[in-house]
Amino acid sequence: MERLTERYDIAPDGESDIWVKQHDYISAARKLAEYEDLEEQGLLVRLPCKVGDMVWDNDFGYPESYEINAYSYGYCDSYVESGVGIEDEIIFYYENSIGSITGAFPMSEIGKTVFLTREEAKKKLEEMKNKI
Repeated sequence: MERLTERYDIAPDGESDIWVKQHDYISAARKLAEYEDLEEQGLLVRLPCKVGDMVWDNDFGYPESYEINAYSYGYCDSYVESGVGIEDEIIFYYENSIGSITGAFPMSEIGKTVFLTREEAKKKLEEMKNKI
């Protein structure tokens, strides 16, 4: 996919940090309209993490990191936390520190049982300990 825009750390015109390449505003507007159409139809998904990112889970009473190695949409029967299958959701697959695929989780669990940072996982673990 060819980018129609460029981002700058320091705006060259003093106002905007985004420039349309070669002043092709018609193509940029069409592309934006296409993305907005997809979003309105529920076909545009913004993933909270990508392949290669680390996620954290509170396994065995301490935060454990896992690397995302794939994702799909559909059914997940290996989601351990709930013991039931998950349907019609984005499913992330992860591996442990030695590269073994260790499981999967649905996107809806991010922020509940799976976290994007170690700090979030530790905070949730403390909340759980305080409830005991």
